[in-house]
Parts: sequence; structure tokens; C-alpha cells
Amino acid sequence: MTQIQVAVAGAFDGTLSQSQSATATQLQGAAYGAAHGALAQAQRVSTTQVQFAAAGAAAGAARGAAKRDVTDVSKVQEAAQGGAYGALERPGASEKVRGAARGGAEGSLEQRQQATVKQIQVAALGGAKGAVSQSQRATVTQVQAAAHGGAAGAISQSQTVSIEQIQIAAAGAAAGALSQSQSASVTQIQSAARVPARASSAR
Repeated sequence: MTQIQVAVAGAFDGTLSQSQSATATQLQGAAYGAAHGALAQAQRVSTTQVQFAAAGAAAGAARGAAKRDVTDVSKVQEAAQGGAYGALERPGASEKVRGAARGGAEGSLEQRQQATVKQIQVAALGGAKGAVSQSQRATVTQVQAAAHGGAAGAISQSQTVSIEQIQIAAAGAAAGALSQSQSASVTQIQSAARVPARASSAR
């Protein structure tokens, strides 16, 4: 299979897992964004990682859109695109890449009314990237929680900070939360990722 076929297959798999809760428009936006985000990194990673990143990002964006009732399809697309792209920015095991992409995409849609399309994209990207960067000793679930918390915490400050600060805050918070993964629960990791993101982005 080509990289394009793999990315599309992964995105399809990811949206299929959310087909009971998300609308057709949300699913379409999530699949489109996830495939694009993963393909943008296809020259540097394996086909398996492309597929897993696309699957995770599509599932996360579709789930986030359904939970938050996001009707702006461009925001769903960019959440998925950012999650997939960010999860492939650093080397990581395929399952953890999928978890990071899913967490970042879903977390970035928590403030979907106030945040712009670009802010959503960079929050998803930062959360996913930061989580993968510290994923070596963490479980898949912990990686997903850190990416989700980092993206959500950073996007909550979208009214007062720059695009660059959102991405840096999300990445730093997700990575920082995972550095304590040996002794923390999934809930604690997600909560920890949210708090530093808010603090660092406010500076």
C-alpha cells in the first residue's frame, strides 16, 4: 500500500470507532484532517506510524467534536491534522503515536467556541508532540492522557496568548506530566498536564 492509502485507511479506522456518536460531517472532517496531518510527515516515518497517527487523530477529533458539539468542520479538521502531525514529530512506538494523536486532537476541541482554527491545530500538535517525546517509559493510556491534558490546558488560554505560546505550553505540559508517569495514575497525568499548560501560557 502507498502512504496515501495507509493514511486514508488509518483515518477511516479511527472515524469508524466513533461512528455511533459523531455526525457524518464531523467524521468526514476528522478523517480528512487526520490523513493530511499524517501524510505531511510521511517522508520521515514508517507506513505503520502514518496509519496509527491518522487513526488516533481521526478518532480523537471525532470524539472531541461529538462531545463538544462542534459544528465547524474546519475546527474538526485542524484538530485531527494537528494531532496526527504532532504525534509524528518525535520518534515513538506506533501504539503510543496513536494515543498521542488521539489525546491531542480531542483535547484541543475543549474550547471550540472561543478558539480559532489555527489555535486548535497548534494545541493538538503541541500536546501530541510533547507526549510522544516522553513516551518511552509510559503506557499508551498515559501518553494519550498527557496529550489530551496538554492540549486542553493550553487551548483554555487561547484568548490571552500567541499561537507559538499555545504550542509550546501544550508540548511542555504534556512532556512534563509524563516525566512522572512511573508513579502517577492516568487521571493525575491528565490533570498535571492541564495545570502547567495554563501557567506557562499565561507568562
